[in-house]
Amino acid sequence: MKKNSFICSILFLLSIFRLEADINRAYVSNAGSDTASVIDTITNEVVATIDNVAADAAALEVNPNGLEVYIVNTSATIDVISTTSNTKVDTIDLPPGSDPFDVAFSPDGKYAYVIGSGSNALYKIDVSTREIVETFSVGSNSNGIAVTPDGKKIYVASSNNNKVFVVNLVGTLSLLSTVDVGTFPFTPAVSPNGKYAYIANLNSSNVSVIDVSTDTVVATVTVGGEPRDFAITPDSHAVYVACETTNSIFTISGVSNQVIGSEIDVGSSPRGVAVTPHTHRLFVSNFHSDDVSVIDLSTKTVIDTITVGDSPSAIRITPDTISHLIKKFKYSPLQQVRGIL
Repeated sequence: MKKNSFICSILFLLSIFRLEADINRAYVSNAGSDTASVIDTITNEVVATIDNVAADAAALEVNPNGLEVYIVNTSATIDVISTTSNTKVDTIDLPPGSDPFDVAFSPDGKYAYVIGSGSNALYKIDVSTREIVETFSVGSNSNGIAVTPDGKKIYVASSNNNKVFVVNLVGTLSLLSTVDVGTFPFTPAVSPNGKYAYIANLNSSNVSVIDVSTDTVVATVTVGGEPRDFAITPDSHAVYVACETTNSIFTISGVSNQVIGSEIDVGSSPRGVAVTPHTHRLFVSNFHSDDVSVIDLSTKTVIDTITVGDSPSAIRITPDTISHLIKKFKYSPLQQVRGIL
């Protein structure tokens, strides 16, 4: 009986690792070829190409539940991609002229938030019905958004105003504060520990670091030319910045908020960056070289280059299945196996 329990636990553990391998994929929106590429982050191979994705894709994000990817198109639509079938399963219409530019999900995956650069509005979408349930006015030419890990606030980068609008997500959408940052703030990101919000200032080639608890700038970090996107490690210790005009990745310490190490050269015009939870790799979408650079974070070197569609822009990686499943158990499967031994 004890032996059978041990074998079952081992099989259970292996099945979870297989699930992780199956679901841990990178999704890339190819703005120039009406497609999205799906990359296996272990083999570094394109395992699927999704057709009929709008050519003007501006951003994409994976639902925290790992089941869907939203690709935002400036033609005022959102393509909904199933990660199970790797096909487009729906299209969500947004108001004409809204010019949506970015998308973010609530931590529980029940709501999606979309910023309309043309309408100067933040849209809240119920994921279950795929309908807009609330609209909130923000600053002109707002380009990027990021939700805090506790789901209480969203940071909106308003490029024309050189400000970040901090919007309350608890109850009715409302403005909490505005924060002055660098020139042409483009993309925000919040560290997984919820301590800092990082703002990529496109024209001043620096990053504003905002203390989430006070919504004040506590550091300004000079990086490469035209910082476009961030990837932050799960422990919040490293912040990777894709810098388009210097064709490189800069690394900021999530502890000291200073640049650490040397910049990493990648392909031409990196616009998106994403980090894997367990394979310790960074994936960078290069807009002008039509490929994705794969960086080994232990050596800080490019170990592979993956050809994708034309003009790859945004890139995101599906969440770690193991972490989601372990949260449902008092002990991890490995601890259960050790208990049997």
